[in-house]
Amino acid sequence: MQILPRISSSLTEPWVAWGMLILLVLLLGADILQRGIVVSSFKGLRLNKERDSLFDTSQYNFIGRLCLLLYKIAMFTLALYAVVCGPTNFHFLPFLTLCGITIGMLTIKWCLTRLIAFVFFDLKTYNVASHQYMQLTACCAVLLYPIMLLVLFVPQIGRVASGILIGLVLLFFIIILLIKIFHLFFHTPLASLHIFLYLCTLEALPLVGLFYVTRMLVYSGTIINL
Repeated sequence: MQILPRISSSLTEPWVAWGMLILLVLLLGADILQRGIVVSSFKGLRLNKERDSLFDTSQYNFIGRLCLLLYKIAMFTLALYAVVCGPTNFHFLPFLTLCGITIGMLTIKWCLTRLIAFVFFDLKTYNVASHQYMQLTACCAVLLYPIMLLVLFVPQIGRVASGILIGLVLLFFIIILLIKIFHLFFHTPLASLHIFLYLCTLEALPLVGLFYVTRMLVYSGTIINL
């Protein structure tokens, strides 16, 4: 009797359920340690004045911020991995490798952003932009959690519907990001060129690169049957 190989999917891989549980713990831990940082991030979306973003009355907590950072990295990576994989080929090692690549990419992006801010902008403007960017990414990561529960554990919704749901969150991120960037940095017509170059080099290109790297990892994971 021939033994059929087990099909790898988000429903058959135990690490997926454990990973979602760990992400929920990280999110709750960040909100508890940082005294409502998740709620304040959503409230920050409606702020329009620079001074409102500067006065964050919550006490800084390193562990809370670290939990939120790890949650965001893992959640965005998992969403990208799910879009590329579809319902199958959910292997742990390619996903873990992709998390490491994402951390490396974000580190390089942070260094380049600091360099650009040092050359073209003052420290106050950079602090405001950085604070608002962290708020926005936190909101998107929180919105992705219930969507990822559907994508991972209700595969009947299909790959196209999964991509649409995740795409709507990314579209929300892009629209709010553009509004905030133009609000902070659009002071002269030349600033629009700087904003366009920033969006292409530090936002669009890393995302496209991660997409192709994910495809390579998924393909290699399928071949060697990790």
